[in-house]
Amino acid sequence: TISGLYINDPDGKVAYLGLFGCILEGVKNLKVIDSVIKGGCNCTGGIVGYAKYAAVTNCTFQGYISNGTSEYLGGVVGCHWGQERTGSVITDCHFEGTIHEEIGSPGATYIGGITGYASSNVSGCTVRGTVRDCDSSKGNCKYIGGIVGWCQGSVTDCIKLDDGIVSSMSAKYVGGVAGCVDVEVKHCFN
Repeated sequence: TISGLYINDPDGKVAYLGLFGCILEGVKNLKVIDSVIKGGCNCTGGIVGYAKYAAVTNCTFQGYISNGTSEYLGGVVGCHWGQERTGSVITDCHFEGTIHEEIGSPGATYIGGITGYASSNVSGCTVRGTVRDCDSSKGNCKYIGGIVGWCQGSVTDCIKLDDGIVSSMSAKYVGGVAGCVDVEVKHCFN
């Protein structure tokens, strides 16, 4: 368990921002609590900014996350790319806290409680808290969801807990579980 992590990139110059900026293999069994991640210019996440062909398993982030100019904003992973590889999934991950775009930022396109975007499957994840964009009708957000903003795989056995808000003034696709899913949503609750 890591406690009290504070990462701030106020000028939005770090491409991949999180405890790990970018991973190419995997991360598992990691807990980050009472922490703050702010900024980034491409992918911002609590545990991983950008995961490529990687399994992210049993990871938890508890705290506050906001973007600088990042396009992808997620509670655990900002952007997860892995469509072509077996085993490249997000499984049993958890987020508790607030994800909120900074006012005046150009706005993330993809925002989710677990991940802003996944080209792979997401399963067994939970979110407790608030997921929202910059509260402006002029924002850039297109996809926002309690678990995932946009998933090109399946979302299975995921739960958005409590009465936390999933909201957007500008997104075209907004959902308690997902803004948009290309394959299927199964056994998920909001």
